[in-house]
Formats: sequence, structure tokens, C-alpha cells
Amino acid sequence: MKFLILGALSTASVYFAQSYPASAIPENLKKNADAVIRKNFTTAQINKIDEIVYQYNKVTTVLNKDGDSKAAIYIPYQKGDGISNVKVTIYDEAGKKVKSFSKSDFRDFANNSNGVFYSDNRVLVLPYTSAHYPYTVDFSYELTDENTIFIPDFEPFSSTNTSLEEGQFKIINKSGIELRTKSYPSKYNYASVIESGNGAEKTYTFKNVPAIENALLTPDPVKILPKVDFSLAQFNLAGKKRIVE
Repeated sequence: MKFLILGALSTASVYFAQSYPASAIPENLKKNADAVIRKNFTTAQINKIDEIVYQYNKVTTVLNKDGDSKAAIYIPYQKGDGISNVKVTIYDEAGKKVKSFSKSDFRDFANNSNGVFYSDNRVLVLPYTSAHYPYTVDFSYELTDENTIFIPDFEPFSSTNTSLEEGQFKIINKSGIELRTKSYPSKYNYASVIESGNGAEKTYTFKNVPAIENALLTPDPVKILPKVDFSLAQFNLAGKKRIVE
């Protein structure tokens, strides 16, 4: 019994101490990639017409300087949103922890193009670049949104020279409101989405999606990759509740 307990504890320690060494990245995901998304997990829990709680966790390994922007650490939000459990951990090439940050290390800016200092659209930013490559950014946070009109689309990635090991979008609907979902397959059979679950809880997954090279005449990734979009039959926007016919 003692041996079994020690074995379980050892397994748990390995599980919770994931460090994402760069050497573990499959070779096909390194091809044409400046950055590899090791993990991009989102859980969206719809509690009521004016509350969705999002949990985000994205782990990105930056292979070279051109990949720095693909691992930018920021949280866009609006007045009234709640942000919590912000954690950032930086790992070196071998997967050894280099540094960690919390919400207090972020800077708050207006998120608009007009140069206005105060705006309801805000963004929290953590400036970080490494002098050594590759390095890995493990970034997670929770956001509570009272505006439920916009639920983000789920797609493997949105920029060229980026690849994906695993992406997952779990949506839990506790509101009783009809959730409308539509999948758009890749016109080029570049990747496909795996759907699981049923009823009020569904999970969508992408795995091992290679990078799209930024080459002349290559279409934007959004025109190549599949995606899933979501919408509620009833939603809240700026305190006003609406019904979609």
C-alpha cells in the first residue's frame, strides 16, 4: 500500500510539474514555425444571460526572435469585466523555470486607436522578451464577462509561421439559453476539429496542426484553417438584453 501511495504521488508530481522542454516538440511542428503553441485551452461557462466565465491557458514556445510577438502577454477587457487568477511562468529551452509574474506586474492601457487615455476598452500588458531562444511562456487567467453577445471563435491559430500541438475549447452552458454552434471545415483539408460531449457540455479539439509559411500568394490562415463559432439565442450587451430571432 505504501508503495502504491508513493507511486501515485510521484505520478502526480510529474503531472503538475509540466515544464514544456523545447526538445519535446515534434519535428513536423517546427517546420516553417517561429513559435509553437504547445497548449491552448479555453473553458467558457455560460451561467446566465449576462455572465460568461472564461478560463484561459496558453503555452507557447518561441523558437526565434520572429516569434516574440506570437507569445505576447496581454489581456483585453472592458469596463465591468472581472479578471483573476493571472499567472505567467517563463521556461528556458530545457523546460527549467526562469521567472514568474502575477497580475500586479501588468500595465493597464486604453485599448483604442485614438490615443485616448481612458476608455471602456482596456488591455493589461506584460512586456517580456528573452535574450535566449527557444523559451516558453505559460500564461493563464480567468475573465468574467457580462457582455454575452460575443463568444470567441475557436480556430487553431491566426497567424503564419505558427504551429499547434493541442488546442481545446470547452463550452459549458448552465444558462438554459439555446447555444448555437457552427463548424466551418478547412477548404484545403488542412486540419479538422474533433468534437466530443453532448447536451450542455461540449469540447472541441485541434491537434498537431503544422505552421503555414508566410509565402507570396499564400492565403491568410483564417481562409485555410477550420473554425467553430458560437452564439446565444439571447444575450446581454451593455446592460440591455436581446433575443435573436
